[in-house]
Amino acid sequence: MNLSLICDNPIFHGIPENEMEELLNRLGAAKKVCEKDCCIFHRGDVTEQMGIVLSGGINIIRTDIRGRQSILDHISPGQVFAETYACLGDEPLMVDAVAAEKSEILLLKPGKAAFSRTTEGDALETLFRNLLYIMARKNLNLTQKINHITPKTIRERIESFLLCEAVKRRSCEFDIPFN
Repeated sequence: MNLSLICDNPIFHGIPENEMEELLNRLGAAKKVCEKDCCIFHRGDVTEQMGIVLSGGINIIRTDIRGRQSILDHISPGQVFAETYACLGDEPLMVDAVAAEKSEILLLKPGKAAFSRTTEGDALETLFRNLLYIMARKNLNLTQKINHITPKTIRERIESFLLCEAVKRRSCEFDIPFN
């Protein structure tokens, strides 16, 4: 496994490279290559694994009762997905995680290591602190999305989104995804 590529990931920030191999073993790490349209996680499944995109991209897709699909998120290299479900361990997924292109992902089982003993400054402690930060950031993004869809009119929703983006970027000029 190419440790230098993995060590650069935000979830491993602050963990010395010489501790990575042991940490990855504790997390049951497995690398997987997925072809385009390969479904990594299916709606309704329960998983103890989370994924980190090493290359390519993963779409998080919601399918409604009529079979219509909506892309809720695109996970790019360096980002994590399914971490909430992996940490809960018994919650069925409400979405599918599908490779948007040929992708390489690293699968980890955080629950496998969550209850193992750690010492202060242990790599596992650092990993969980980083994971908590990533999950808090995603929670904030979801809260912002809720704020954007709450207004009654389309105009108010667009204004909410654009104002939020302008504040984040500290500029009235910016690019948006999926434009």
